[in-house]
Amino acid sequence: MNLPTAYRRINKLLWLNRLPNTTITVVENETMPQCLGMTLQDRDFVKPLILVNAEAPNKGRTLIHEMLHVAEPHLPHGRTFELLVNSYWRFARKNIKGLDRL
Repeated sequence: MNLPTAYRRINKLLWLNRLPNTTITVVENETMPQCLGMTLQDRDFVKPLILVNAEAPNKGRTLIHEMLHVAEPHLPHGRTFELLVNSYWRFARKNIKGLDRL
């Protein structure tokens, strides 16, 4: 499974297809070595752009983290954010075959 397919399946499962179409790009570790993923969205983007580090140890969980930024752009990182990511990740892993092998 590739990341765009995973995005579509997770969007359907967790957000009932309410998240917008998103461009997802895997970038080399040298491009953003201190970051596993990043979401770019503001008035200059027609649709969000998610960047995932090619060396991210768990690309599926990183994708869910970035999707939560799309779903809740004003929710800051912190305990609540991480609890949501972990909960969504557990649920998605149980319901989408192959997600944990990204």
